[in-house]
Amino acid sequence: MLIVAYLFVINMCITLLCASSDSSAIGNSSNVKGTTLNIGICNFRLGRNCGQSNVTFYLYTNNQVEGEQIVVNKSSSNLLQTAFNVSLETKILIHGYNSDMFLGVLNGIKTEYFKSGKLNVILIDWSDYAKGPCYPAAVWNCRMVGNCLSQLIDAIRRISTSNVHLLGFSLGSHVAAFASNYASKKVKRITGLDPALPGFATAANENKLDSSDADFVDVIHTNAFMQGTPLQSGHIDFFVNGGIIQPGCMQEGNVLACSHHRAPIYYGESINSVPGFWGWSCSSFWEYLIGRCWKSGNQTIMGEHTDPNMRGIFLVITNSQAEYAMGPYSNTIRNFIKMNNDKLQQIAQILLKDVKIISIK
Repeated sequence: MLIVAYLFVINMCITLLCASSDSSAIGNSSNVKGTTLNIGICNFRLGRNCGQSNVTFYLYTNNQVEGEQIVVNKSSSNLLQTAFNVSLETKILIHGYNSDMFLGVLNGIKTEYFKSGKLNVILIDWSDYAKGPCYPAAVWNCRMVGNCLSQLIDAIRRISTSNVHLLGFSLGSHVAAFASNYASKKVKRITGLDPALPGFATAANENKLDSSDADFVDVIHTNAFMQGTPLQSGHIDFFVNGGIIQPGCMQEGNVLACSHHRAPIYYGESINSVPGFWGWSCSSFWEYLIGRCWKSGNQTIMGEHTDPNMRGIFLVITNSQAEYAMGPYSNTIRNFIKMNNDKLQQIAQILLKDVKIISIK
């Protein structure tokens, strides 16, 4: 209860703070000169202008595995002087709070992409504006970071017609939403990996990730009600293992962080997974919580290969350790029985014993 109360207070404070500073819609980019207000170790970026900000971008390709910095502003960039391939799709990975571009789970996604084929992969680093314990500042700064990212998106479009796909983890999901709306044209796809809840629970749709932010928005929920939102945020939302606590995380030192980070871990595995992560449809997450969504109906795959034409809420079950993917529903049942065979036999023996006792009486 204390955790829930704490998150509620934090959310209300941040929402009021952001609302007072920005009553406009998410798509109305400001040209106010950017300056930084330092409160202790926390950096609040005033205005959305990217001039002299410490938001950086690094390009990785199959031929440039070490990465090289991209320099960009409103009118120009050095993209053509880098290894950027104008004929390939571009994946942009966005970290969240108290993190940076070296976050292991995001680099895991980058590694899986290069196993799958040739791509441009760009990692954004906005760690100066996302550092702990400055969560309210990190939420505040999402708009400015999104504006900086929108300049990169427009720079890519000036030289390439290939798709741009934004993948945001936690707070990075909302950064992706701002970026897409601030760009000259919205991106084709945004993937939200457990979009952050605190600071956004009561925010209007135009001020957080939602289905209007790209042609296709897919979302994976793994720590709902805690660090991640329980609200439907995309065209298709996947709630994994109940969407709140992930199997295997109870044995970890921080069950919430473990569950939160599973979203990018599952996504990374989905890129090259043979069985795949499959979910069954449910009318809403709340229907699932009260036990009304059985494993039946339409199935669809979660992650990199999600069908962009699918819509709604889907529920997914995984293994408790890698490889997490369990395949389609029929395989999921077989895998569950296989993993729990001993336990099921013990339960069966107990039930049979009880039946014999009852019959004797």
